[in-house]
Amino acid sequence: MTMAQAQSLDKLHRTKQMEIGKGNMFQVRPIDLLEQEGFNPRDYSKPDTVAHIRQLADAYKSGQFVPPVVVKVIDGQIYIRDGHCRRRAMLLAIEEGADLGLQPVQQFTGDDNDADLFVVTSQSGKKLTATELAFMYSRMVNRGKTEAEIAKAVGKTPQNVGQYLTVHQMPLEIKQLIDENVVSMSLALETFNEFGTAAINMLAEGVEVSLKAGKKKLTKKSLVAHQEANGHATVKPKITKKVISKMSEHAATWGPKFADLEYDESDMTTVQLTKEEVEALVALRELLAPSETAQAGPVEAPTDESGPLVRVA
Repeated sequence: MTMAQAQSLDKLHRTKQMEIGKGNMFQVRPIDLLEQEGFNPRDYSKPDTVAHIRQLADAYKSGQFVPPVVVKVIDGQIYIRDGHCRRRAMLLAIEEGADLGLQPVQQFTGDDNDADLFVVTSQSGKKLTATELAFMYSRMVNRGKTEAEIAKAVGKTPQNVGQYLTVHQMPLEIKQLIDENVVSMSLALETFNEFGTAAINMLAEGVEVSLKAGKKKLTKKSLVAHQEANGHATVKPKITKKVISKMSEHAATWGPKFADLEYDESDMTTVQLTKEEVEALVALRELLAPSETAQAGPVEAPTDESGPLVRVA
């Protein structure tokens, strides 16, 4: 009769299926630690990740404290659940001649959803990038979690989770710009949501111009300027909460003025607004269509003794 497959470190230790130490924590040989393909979205070829692993390897070699990895035993094999970079660093240190012996590990218990959440919320390793986090949220949704459930579990808002899910659906070219840290996630989202796949060239061209100008990252201001200089559509500037609040105040006074309007034969009418109300309308127009306003020139409101008169259609 064959021995049952171990599903815990304790079972591996008791049955001596592999060399496992047990003191305050279980201890295993680094070479027995495995990675489950597709579990962690980390891109290990990125320069900053390579440098991170190098730094960890040096720490292991010099005897510095490095937090233990978290593992799960599946069918007699020990798989990493948190600490993929640390595992690679241990193997690199051993390859370079270090004798690390048995290393302490912590055992993870839980299902696949618990494991995904653990990766997302872990505080002991290198943080996931925006696109890596987007991948994890997407996988959690595919496993049946709602945006609200994910948000509650990770301490974020459903809107925030939804933004990352949108990032996951973006073209690879845009996600690469985010990963390279030359375009912010917020600018990529705003541009993609407004222009769709046309955002690929818009952002790429903007990045090229910005880098040539000595900047490290494409800003919204630079993108708008570049698009306007080439006669292209631009991302509209955001309307701030302050502007929205101010416009709401004025809207409360406009309501009665528009309630009982009389129109002439040309469907035209005349409305009296105060100077402050006119200035607020002009400011709003500039926010919503800055290029159009610039081409049209400054707006001057005609006045009479009772205040500006505005002819509206």
